Amino acid sequence: MRARQVAVSCDEVGAWFDAGLAVLAAARRRSGWLYGRQALMSATDALDQARRVARAFGWEAAALRPGLADTCLDAVALRLLADLPAGAAASGRWAEGLLDAVDLRMQRLHVSARRRAGAVVVPRLPHTPAWGPDGQACVRVTVSPTRGWRFGLDGLHGPPVRVVAGFYPAAIDEVVALAVAVTGGAFPDVFPGPGWPGPRLEER
Repeated sequence: MRARQVAVSCDEVGAWFDAGLAVLAAARRRSGWLYGRQALMSATDALDQARRVARAFGWEAAALRPGLADTCLDAVALRLLADLPAGAAASGRWAEGLLDAVDLRMQRLHVSARRRAGAVVVPRLPHTPAWGPDGQACVRVTVSPTRGWRFGLDGLHGPPVRVVAGFYPAAIDEVVALAVAVTGGAFPDVFPGPGWPGPRLEER
């Protein structure tokens, strides 16, 4: 009896990892999106649960619609925004407090980020990809209660990168880790490269 229970447990673990691989593949296909670790874990749990229900009714995972992993990622992103603390949208200090926390964590990592109103700017590193018209643009981290976390190119208009992560301390660590990874070249195609004619923003 125990051997059978272990076998079932191993099958369940394998199914969870399969769900995780599907979520990772869906996340990597999404242009303009980055996901924190906890968001990926939550989407994996959601997809695994959906597949469990399908198996209970005799359906195989292959019979489920192909975009189910994307649906789970979208659901997690919406839930994170819905879980904002009461009054966050009305408080101008809420976003600034989160950005202060980002800046502090950057300092602890010995990253000389530049803090200014409404943003944290991450300095370029030796392996930072060439972004922006002159190839020298830096990553800008912003946050708002209606749009969540976003990365952009400092001083330039352009499509932002939406970062799916929460607003609690561990999630802020994830945002910082992603910002440093992006700056270090882990996602070289996340922003447009040299020659992109994005108009400059006014310096703040």
